[in-house]
Amino acid sequence: LILVSVISFVIGLVFLVVLRFMLSCCVWAAVLATVLLFLFGGWLTFAASGQCEGAGLLETGADHARSIFLAGKKAAEDAVRDETVSEACTGDCADYRGVQQHSKSGMTCLYWS
Repeated sequence: LILVSVISFVIGLVFLVVLRFMLSCCVWAAVLATVLLFLFGGWLTFAASGQCEGAGLLETGADHARSIFLAGKKAAEDAVRDETVSEACTGDCADYRGVQQHSKSGMTCLYWS
């Protein structure tokens, strides 16, 4: 009877020590999962807000990611060259000089000549 009591005490003590370390991991995993799910939900809402009719969510997300990448790339290139981008025009826009180099789907635009 004493042997069973000692073994039960040791098993219980080991369980509590392991539980103490595992509980910390579980709590941090839950916090991380919550933050990641909030970020994913925000991205999902952002992607769905600009979604065209009939377009899939993955297609819309890819379009958004491509647009963000190309806008960032263009902004970095303009900052390196110290250029100011303006697509302003006057009157009938005969003086318009656009700076768009990629279509909405990411294809490279042809040059007007």
